[in-house]
Amino acid sequence: MRVVAQVEEPGLSGATIFESKSTGEMIIACRGSASFKNFRTNLDIGPVPLTIGGAAAPADARVHKGFQQASQQLWKQLEPYLPAFDLEQPILLTGHSLGGGTATLLGLHLAAAGRQAELITIAGPRLGNGAFAAHVRGTCLPAMHLVHGNDAVVKSNAKLWDDLGFEHVGTVVPCAQSQPCLYLNDKERRLAVSDAMDPSQMSLKGVLVDHCQYLGVYIGVRLEHPSVWLRSPF
Repeated sequence: MRVVAQVEEPGLSGATIFESKSTGEMIIACRGSASFKNFRTNLDIGPVPLTIGGAAAPADARVHKGFQQASQQLWKQLEPYLPAFDLEQPILLTGHSLGGGTATLLGLHLAAAGRQAELITIAGPRLGNGAFAAHVRGTCLPAMHLVHGNDAVVKSNAKLWDDLGFEHVGTVVPCAQSQPCLYLNDKERRLAVSDAMDPSQMSLKGVLVDHCQYLGVYIGVRLEHPSVWLRSPF
Protein backbone atom coordinates (compact mmCIF):
# COMPACT_ATOMS: atom_id res chain seq x y z
CA MET A 1 0.00 0.00 0.00
CA ARG A 2 1.08 3.57 -0.60
CA VAL A 3 -0.21 6.73 1.09
CA VAL A 4 -2.03 8.94 -1.41
CA ALA A 5 -2.95 11.76 0.97
CA GLN A 6 -3.51 12.63 4.61
CA VAL A 7 -6.04 15.36 5.42
CA GLU A 8 -7.53 17.07 8.47
CA GLU A 9 -10.72 19.12 8.62
CA PRO A 10 -11.31 22.15 10.90
CA GLY A 11 -12.88 20.00 13.65
CA LEU A 12 -9.57 18.10 13.68
CA SER A 13 -11.12 14.90 12.41
CA GLY A 14 -8.70 13.38 9.90
CA ALA A 15 -8.34 10.67 7.29
CA THR A 16 -5.65 8.95 5.24
CA ILE A 17 -6.10 7.53 1.74
CA PHE A 18 -4.18 4.37 0.88
CA GLU A 19 -3.87 2.73 -2.51
CA SER A 20 -2.73 -0.79 -3.39
CA LYS A 21 0.31 -0.64 -5.65
CA SER A 22 -0.69 -3.87 -7.37
CA THR A 23 -4.48 -3.60 -7.77
CA GLY A 24 -5.25 0.10 -7.41
CA GLU A 25 -7.79 -0.61 -4.67
CA MET A 26 -8.28 2.32 -2.30
CA ILE A 27 -8.87 2.53 1.45
CA ILE A 28 -9.93 5.64 3.34
CA ALA A 29 -9.04 5.29 7.03
CA CYS A 30 -10.72 7.85 9.30
CA ARG A 31 -9.01 8.77 12.56
CA GLY A 32 -10.69 8.41 15.94
CA SER A 33 -10.70 11.05 18.68
CA ALA A 34 -7.26 12.58 19.10
CA SER A 35 -7.94 15.92 20.81
CA PHE A 36 -10.33 17.72 23.15
CA LYS A 37 -11.92 19.34 20.11
CA ASN A 38 -12.82 15.89 18.81
CA PHE A 39 -14.77 15.20 21.99
CA ARG A 40 -16.87 18.31 21.31
CA THR A 41 -17.76 16.77 17.96
CA ASN A 42 -18.68 13.49 19.69
CA LEU A 43 -21.03 15.29 22.08
CA ASP A 44 -22.73 17.43 19.38
CA ILE A 45 -25.37 14.76 18.84
CA GLY A 46 -28.40 16.68 17.60
CA PRO A 47 -29.92 14.71 15.96
CA VAL A 48 -30.54 16.72 12.79
CA PRO A 49 -32.00 15.99 9.33
CA LEU A 50 -29.69 14.15 6.94
CA THR A 51 -28.49 16.55 4.23
CA ILE A 52 -25.88 14.40 2.46
CA GLY A 53 -27.16 13.45 -0.97
CA GLY A 54 -29.57 16.36 -1.26
CA ALA A 55 -33.00 15.31 -2.52
CA ALA A 56 -32.01 11.63 -2.28
CA ALA A 57 -31.85 11.88 1.52
CA PRO A 58 -35.09 10.63 3.18
CA ALA A 59 -37.04 13.45 4.81
CA ASP A 60 -37.42 11.47 8.04
CA ALA A 61 -33.74 10.45 8.34
CA ARG A 62 -32.04 11.90 11.42
CA VAL A 63 -28.31 11.79 12.09
CA HIS A 64 -25.63 12.82 14.59
CA LYS A 65 -25.01 16.54 13.98
CA GLY A 66 -21.28 16.63 14.79
CA PHE A 67 -20.40 13.64 12.64
CA GLN A 68 -22.39 14.95 9.68
CA GLN A 69 -20.57 18.30 9.85
CA ALA A 70 -17.17 16.61 10.21
CA SER A 71 -17.82 14.31 7.24
CA GLN A 72 -18.89 17.23 5.04
CA GLN A 73 -15.66 19.11 5.74
CA LEU A 74 -13.59 15.95 5.38
CA TRP A 75 -15.20 15.07 2.04
CA LYS A 76 -14.23 18.45 0.56
CA GLN A 77 -10.59 17.64 1.28
CA LEU A 78 -10.68 13.98 0.30
CA GLU A 79 -12.55 14.16 -3.00
CA PRO A 80 -9.76 15.85 -5.03
CA TYR A 81 -7.44 12.90 -4.30
CA LEU A 82 -9.83 10.24 -5.62
CA PRO A 83 -9.20 9.14 -9.21
CA ALA A 84 -11.82 10.19 -11.75
CA PHE A 85 -11.63 6.80 -13.51
CA ASP A 86 -12.75 3.30 -12.48
CA LEU A 87 -15.83 4.52 -10.67
CA GLU A 88 -17.18 0.97 -10.33
CA GLN A 89 -14.38 -0.26 -8.06
CA PRO A 90 -15.56 0.00 -4.44
CA ILE A 91 -13.60 2.13 -1.98
CA LEU A 92 -13.17 0.63 1.48
CA LEU A 93 -13.96 3.01 4.33
CA THR A 94 -12.83 2.27 7.86
CA GLY A 95 -12.38 4.11 11.13
CA HIS A 96 -12.21 3.74 14.89
CA SER A 97 -14.81 5.35 17.20
CA LEU A 98 -15.37 8.90 15.89
CA GLY A 99 -13.62 7.73 12.73
CA GLY A 100 -16.24 5.02 12.35
CA GLY A 101 -18.95 7.69 12.42
CA THR A 102 -17.29 9.89 9.81
CA ALA A 103 -16.42 6.84 7.66
CA THR A 104 -20.09 5.81 7.63
CA LEU A 105 -21.19 9.22 6.40
CA LEU A 106 -18.39 9.39 3.85
CA GLY A 107 -20.04 6.33 2.30
CA LEU A 108 -23.04 8.50 1.43
CA HIS A 109 -20.76 11.19 0.00
CA LEU A 110 -19.11 8.55 -2.20
CA ALA A 111 -22.53 7.28 -3.32
CA ALA A 112 -23.66 10.81 -4.19
CA ALA A 113 -20.51 11.10 -6.34
CA GLY A 114 -21.41 7.91 -8.21
CA ARG A 115 -19.00 5.61 -6.36
CA GLN A 116 -19.45 2.42 -4.35
CA ALA A 117 -18.47 2.29 -0.69
CA GLU A 118 -17.69 -0.65 1.59
CA LEU A 119 -17.55 -0.03 5.34
CA ILE A 120 -15.80 -1.63 8.32
CA THR A 121 -15.99 0.31 11.59
CA ILE A 122 -14.07 -0.49 14.79
CA ALA A 123 -15.81 0.50 18.04
CA GLY A 124 -17.96 2.71 15.84
CA PRO A 125 -21.11 4.45 17.06
CA ARG A 126 -24.72 4.17 16.02
CA LEU A 127 -25.27 7.58 14.48
CA GLY A 128 -28.75 7.77 13.01
CA ASN A 129 -32.35 6.62 13.29
CA GLY A 130 -34.03 3.74 11.47
CA ALA A 131 -34.75 5.80 8.36
CA PHE A 132 -31.09 6.82 8.17
CA ALA A 133 -29.85 3.25 8.69
CA ALA A 134 -32.22 1.91 6.02
CA HIS A 135 -31.05 4.61 3.60
CA VAL A 136 -27.37 3.69 4.12
CA ARG A 137 -28.14 -0.02 3.65
CA GLY A 138 -29.94 0.73 0.41
CA THR A 139 -27.26 3.10 -0.86
CA CYS A 140 -23.92 1.52 0.12
CA LEU A 141 -22.52 -2.01 0.09
CA PRO A 142 -23.02 -4.16 3.24
CA ALA A 143 -21.25 -2.80 6.33
CA MET A 144 -19.55 -4.49 9.29
CA HIS A 145 -19.08 -3.14 12.83
CA LEU A 146 -16.38 -4.76 15.01
CA VAL A 147 -16.92 -4.61 18.79
CA HIS A 148 -15.28 -6.53 21.66
CA GLY A 149 -16.78 -7.32 25.05
CA ASN A 150 -14.39 -5.13 27.07
CA ASP A 151 -15.30 -1.86 25.37
CA ALA A 152 -17.02 0.10 28.15
CA VAL A 153 -17.22 3.24 25.99
CA VAL A 154 -19.46 1.49 23.47
CA LYS A 155 -21.50 -0.19 26.23
CA SER A 156 -22.02 3.07 28.13
CA ASN A 157 -23.54 4.72 25.06
CA ALA A 158 -26.00 1.91 24.32
CA LYS A 159 -28.88 3.38 26.36
CA LEU A 160 -28.46 6.83 24.79
CA TRP A 161 -28.53 5.30 21.32
CA ASP A 162 -31.58 3.23 22.24
CA ASP A 163 -33.39 6.31 23.57
CA LEU A 164 -32.61 8.21 20.35
CA GLY A 165 -33.73 5.29 18.21
CA PHE A 166 -30.28 5.08 16.61
CA GLU A 167 -29.39 1.87 14.74
CA HIS A 168 -26.23 0.37 13.31
CA VAL A 169 -26.21 0.52 9.52
CA GLY A 170 -24.59 -2.91 9.17
CA THR A 171 -23.85 -6.19 10.93
CA VAL A 172 -22.28 -6.13 14.41
CA VAL A 173 -19.46 -8.71 14.56
CA PRO A 174 -17.95 -9.60 17.98
CA CYS A 175 -14.16 -9.72 17.94
CA ALA A 176 -11.26 -10.30 20.32
CA GLN A 177 -9.49 -7.48 22.09
CA SER A 178 -6.02 -8.98 22.28
CA GLN A 179 -5.77 -11.22 19.22
CA PRO A 180 -6.72 -11.04 15.52
CA CYS A 181 -9.91 -13.06 15.90
CA LEU A 182 -13.51 -12.55 14.77
CA TYR A 183 -16.36 -14.51 16.37
CA LEU A 184 -18.75 -15.40 13.58
CA ASN A 185 -21.33 -16.94 15.89
CA ASP A 186 -22.13 -17.33 19.61
CA LYS A 187 -20.68 -20.85 19.78
CA GLU A 188 -17.28 -19.65 18.55
CA ARG A 189 -17.33 -16.80 21.06
CA ARG A 190 -18.07 -19.15 23.98
CA LEU A 191 -15.23 -21.45 22.96
CA ALA A 192 -12.79 -18.54 22.60
CA VAL A 193 -10.80 -16.93 25.42
CA SER A 194 -13.17 -14.71 27.40
CA ASP A 195 -12.87 -10.93 27.11
CA ALA A 196 -15.14 -10.31 30.12
CA MET A 197 -14.33 -7.19 32.17
CA ASP A 198 -13.17 -7.45 35.77
CA PRO A 199 -14.85 -4.43 37.49
CA SER A 200 -12.22 -4.40 40.25
CA GLN A 201 -9.53 -3.69 37.67
CA MET A 202 -11.33 -0.88 35.82
CA SER A 203 -10.04 2.70 35.74
CA LEU A 204 -10.49 5.70 33.43
CA LYS A 205 -7.17 4.91 31.78
CA GLY A 206 -8.14 1.27 31.51
CA VAL A 207 -11.50 2.10 29.95
CA LEU A 208 -9.87 4.28 27.29
CA VAL A 209 -7.21 1.65 26.57
CA ASP A 210 -9.89 -1.03 26.24
CA HIS A 211 -11.76 1.22 23.80
CA CYS A 212 -8.62 1.55 21.68
CA GLN A 213 -7.26 -2.00 21.89
CA TYR A 214 -8.76 -4.10 19.11
CA LEU A 215 -7.58 -7.35 17.51
CA GLY A 216 -4.30 -7.09 19.41
CA VAL A 217 -3.45 -3.60 18.13
CA TYR A 218 -3.58 -0.31 20.07
CA ILE A 219 -5.11 2.28 17.74
CA GLY A 220 -5.69 5.26 20.05
CA VAL A 221 -3.87 8.50 20.82
CA ARG A 222 -0.69 8.05 22.86
CA LEU A 223 0.54 10.03 25.87
CA GLU A 224 3.87 10.58 24.17
CA HIS A 225 2.11 12.73 21.54
CA PRO A 226 0.85 15.70 23.65
CA SER A 227 1.03 18.06 20.67
CA VAL A 228 -1.94 16.13 19.25
CA TRP A 229 -4.25 15.56 22.22
CA LEU A 230 -3.52 18.88 24.01
CA ARG A 231 -4.70 21.04 21.11
CA SER A 232 -7.12 23.80 22.08
CA PRO A 233 -10.79 22.89 21.63
CA PHE A 234 -11.51 26.40 20.35
